[in-house]
Amino acid sequence: MTQAIEMTNINTLPQENEELNANPLEDANQVIETLRDEIKNLDERLLSLGRNLKKAQMLQRQKERQYTTTSRRLECIRQASGF
Repeated sequence: MTQAIEMTNINTLPQENEELNANPLEDANQVIETLRDEIKNLDERLLSLGRNLKKAQMLQRQKERQYTTTSRRLECIRQASGF
Protein backbone atom coordinates (compact mmCIF):
# COMPACT_ATOMS: atom_id res chain seq x y z
CA MET A 1 0.00 0.00 0.00
CA THR A 2 2.83 2.42 0.82
CA GLN A 3 4.47 1.63 -2.49
CA ALA A 4 1.32 2.74 -4.30
CA ILE A 5 1.34 5.98 -2.34
CA GLU A 6 5.02 6.53 -3.11
CA MET A 7 4.41 5.91 -6.79
CA THR A 8 1.55 8.40 -6.76
CA ASN A 9 3.78 10.97 -5.09
CA ILE A 10 6.52 10.38 -7.65
CA ASN A 11 4.04 10.98 -10.48
CA THR A 12 2.92 14.31 -9.00
CA LEU A 13 6.40 15.58 -8.12
CA PRO A 14 7.10 17.50 -11.36
CA GLN A 15 3.90 19.51 -11.02
CA GLU A 16 4.61 20.25 -7.37
CA ASN A 17 8.21 21.20 -8.17
CA GLU A 18 7.01 23.72 -10.74
CA GLU A 19 4.68 25.22 -8.12
CA LEU A 20 7.43 25.22 -5.52
CA ASN A 21 9.88 26.95 -7.84
CA ALA A 22 7.29 29.53 -8.85
CA ASN A 23 6.80 30.83 -5.27
CA PRO A 24 9.89 30.10 -3.15
CA LEU A 25 9.10 32.87 -0.64
CA GLU A 26 5.57 31.61 -0.22
CA ASP A 27 6.89 28.10 0.36
CA ALA A 28 9.39 29.40 2.89
CA ASN A 29 6.61 31.24 4.71
CA GLN A 30 4.54 28.06 4.82
CA VAL A 31 7.47 26.12 6.26
CA ILE A 32 8.06 28.86 8.84
CA GLU A 33 4.38 28.85 9.84
CA THR A 34 4.47 25.07 10.18
CA LEU A 35 7.57 25.30 12.37
CA ARG A 36 5.93 27.99 14.51
CA ASP A 37 2.89 25.78 15.03
CA GLU A 38 5.07 22.82 15.96
CA ILE A 39 7.08 24.94 18.41
CA LYS A 40 3.86 26.28 19.92
CA ASN A 41 2.57 22.72 20.37
CA LEU A 42 5.87 21.67 21.95
CA ASP A 43 5.71 24.64 24.31
CA GLU A 44 2.17 23.71 25.36
CA ARG A 45 3.24 20.10 25.91
CA LEU A 46 6.24 21.20 27.98
CA LEU A 47 4.03 23.41 30.14
CA SER A 48 1.62 20.54 30.63
CA LEU A 49 4.45 18.17 31.55
CA GLY A 50 5.79 20.73 34.00
CA ARG A 51 2.40 21.03 35.67
CA ASN A 52 2.08 17.24 35.84
CA LEU A 53 5.54 16.99 37.39
CA LYS A 54 4.73 19.58 40.05
CA LYS A 55 1.49 17.77 40.83
CA ALA A 56 3.32 14.44 41.15
CA GLN A 57 5.93 16.02 43.43
CA MET A 58 3.21 17.53 45.61
CA LEU A 59 1.43 14.18 45.90
CA GLN A 60 4.72 12.48 46.77
CA ARG A 61 5.42 15.02 49.53
CA GLN A 62 1.88 14.52 50.84
CA LYS A 63 2.40 10.75 50.99
CA GLU A 64 5.73 11.23 52.77
CA ARG A 65 4.06 13.50 55.35
CA GLN A 66 1.26 10.98 55.87
CA TYR A 67 3.81 8.20 56.32
CA THR A 68 5.79 10.26 58.85
CA THR A 69 2.65 11.19 60.78
CA THR A 70 1.42 7.60 60.80
CA SER A 71 4.82 6.33 61.95
CA ARG A 72 4.85 8.81 64.84
CA ARG A 73 1.32 7.86 65.87
CA LEU A 74 2.18 4.17 65.78
CA GLU A 75 5.27 4.81 67.90
CA CYS A 76 3.15 6.69 70.45
CA ILE A 77 0.66 3.83 70.54
CA ARG A 78 3.49 1.29 71.04
CA GLN A 79 4.95 3.29 73.88
CA ALA A 80 1.56 3.72 75.53
CA SER A 81 0.70 0.04 75.21
CA GLY A 82 4.07 -1.12 76.52
CA PHE A 83 5.21 -3.12 73.51
